[in-house]
Amino acid sequence: MGAFKEQVKGAGQQAKGKIKETTGRAVGNPRLAVEGNVEKNVGKMRQAVARPMEAVKGSVREAKGTLKRELGEATRDPDLAGEGEAERVSGKIRRKMNE
Repeated sequence: MGAFKEQVKGAGQQAKGKIKETTGRAVGNPRLAVEGNVEKNVGKMRQAVARPMEAVKGSVREAKGTLKRELGEATRDPDLAGEGEAERVSGKIRRKMNE
């Protein structure tokens, strides 16, 4: 499973756990509240584990884009240089969002 999908699943699990926890407290069901709290924290951990993987993918994409841009500039191919720059920037954004 991809790291991004793992982050999304973690966010969903965290939200589901928060709802269970809140519902358990509201209706006076401590078992449901504890169950929700555990599920919420497992979701947080899934997200925390997936972030570094996404940051690495962003760094790789950034490096690949830089190389492609430089190759485009060296061969005077503006399309390749532009494509490389776009890839570099998207990799940088992905890396920064997951640091």
